[in-house]
Amino acid sequence: MTTRFRRPTVRAVAAIFGAVAATAAAHGQSVCGAWEPMVADLLGDIGLTRTRAQDLIVFDAGDGPMLYMAGNFEVVVDPVFGEVRAPGLARWDGERWEAVPGLDGPGLELDRRVVDMRVFDDGSGPALFICGEFTTAGGQPATGVARWDGTTWSGLGGPGVPGDVARIKAIHHHDFGDGPMLYAGGVVFKGGGLPREFIWRWDGSAWSRPGDGQPFDDEVWEFASFGGHLFASGMFQNIGGEPVPGLARFDGTTWSVPLGPGQDIPGGIAWPLLNATLEGRDVLVAGGSFTVEQDGERIATQIAAWDGQRWDSPKSSPGATLGIVISLASFDDGSGSELFVAGDGLIGRSNVYRLLDREFSPTTPLELDFVYDLFVYDDGTGPVLLAGGEAQAAGRGFPYLARWMPAAPCPVDVSGDCMLDIADFLAFQNLFMAGDPAADFDGDGDFTIFDFLAFQNAFDAGC
Repeated sequence: MTTRFRRPTVRAVAAIFGAVAATAAAHGQSVCGAWEPMVADLLGDIGLTRTRAQDLIVFDAGDGPMLYMAGNFEVVVDPVFGEVRAPGLARWDGERWEAVPGLDGPGLELDRRVVDMRVFDDGSGPALFICGEFTTAGGQPATGVARWDGTTWSGLGGPGVPGDVARIKAIHHHDFGDGPMLYAGGVVFKGGGLPREFIWRWDGSAWSRPGDGQPFDDEVWEFASFGGHLFASGMFQNIGGEPVPGLARFDGTTWSVPLGPGQDIPGGIAWPLLNATLEGRDVLVAGGSFTVEQDGERIATQIAAWDGQRWDSPKSSPGATLGIVISLASFDDGSGSELFVAGDGLIGRSNVYRLLDREFSPTTPLELDFVYDLFVYDDGTGPVLLAGGEAQAAGRGFPYLARWMPAAPCPVDVSGDCMLDIADFLAFQNLFMAGDPAADFDGDGDFTIFDFLAFQNAFDAGC
């Protein structure tokens, strides 16, 4: 038996829609998932900033792969086992948080915050490298960078010299054909005074300054490898006398500004860099607070994708719909790999967004003012997306580290943007007018006011 659908009149649709649209306008909610805390709290700080979870990585120290969390804290409050003292660095073994061996006693603890981590083999085996503002690690002198081979902590004799104060914000390994080397970015204050250097390179035995001289005038926050080149981002506004907006490219000899024909980035700062595949293209995505122009016209704001030849926008319009972009991740939560973007929460109620059909859609609000790291981690059940950050408000119990828990598809999210709002009523109205069977919401084979009422009831109930 074939079901016959009767097409409604335009007047009937207008009357129905006018009666229910006001409800939708006041009802917006995110429906694609929720954030679940992985720590009950973080307490204290050992740096110049507020308490925060700054960076995440997986490392196998010989006792199995574990999740390591770096940041500005003294104590991790485990949801089950309570407080664990672990200044600057802690690890999760799949069941509980613990201090990292070698940093768990008087005289061994890190004295300042950790900002970034990398797993790298400098010729003596894979090791965990950390960077930040600390001066000692495991009881050994360490000027902003330290190495742990799973047994022993060691400093690398720099990148500064004794008496210098280092704030190292990023470490990254890259190979220009003569073997992988570790790059470090940040700032070193000579004798604790004026800043003197911003990027260094470790070859396994000594530090050097990569490239022609030291062209940068301010801090580097992130590195990435793409197309055989090393990219750097940060606060710097000048390299080798040329004004730049915190984005630079290194070919092994010279630093330059990555721009396509007719393109310009007139100002701003850049922060996260991510290798990703968007619409079938391998690109380097950059985020921050900047604008890309093409022949004088704005083509991207706050986030842009570099394909090796030029910049373009990963979203449909270049307008600034996000605050400052601080972290990026590619993650598949069951509906295909998507770009997740984190920022300072200036726009809307959420500070983590996902790119859907070239538009950013907010996730369920996360009670953090800044999200510094989005990280994909396999917890044994498959990959999950983690978010770590900082809360500015006074009090306790903030989810400094949380896990994204995708929800089942929501039938009233007709627009597919992960929000229940007026857009879903508009999408449903279009299906209804077109006589699409998906608009037969009460399943009786007819298009009537009862389909709108059934849709509205489901909408009010939420997902």
